[in-house]
Amino acid sequence: MIELTYFSSPTCSVCLHLKPRLKQAVGTSIRWTDIDISKAPEKAAANTVFTVPVVILTFEGQELARFVRVFGVQEVVNKIENLQRKLS
Repeated sequence: MIELTYFSSPTCSVCLHLKPRLKQAVGTSIRWTDIDISKAPEKAAANTVFTVPVVILTFEGQELARFVRVFGVQEVVNKIENLQRKLS
């Protein structure tokens, strides 16, 4: 199953508005993990995340796609659908 990791910060207004829209758009077809970089800076550093929002799509631990700072919900949804077709 594809996993989406969503890196954000409570001080990021874009992050706060994007998250519910993205969660609704992707539904339950993927596993979702939230990481607040202010509470888990070591996880952000380990994933080379220096700005937010960041979405990383992985499959079996391997990074398949990364969206950084300027991206749209539909762009992420399209990528997930393409990856699911390739992986099935």
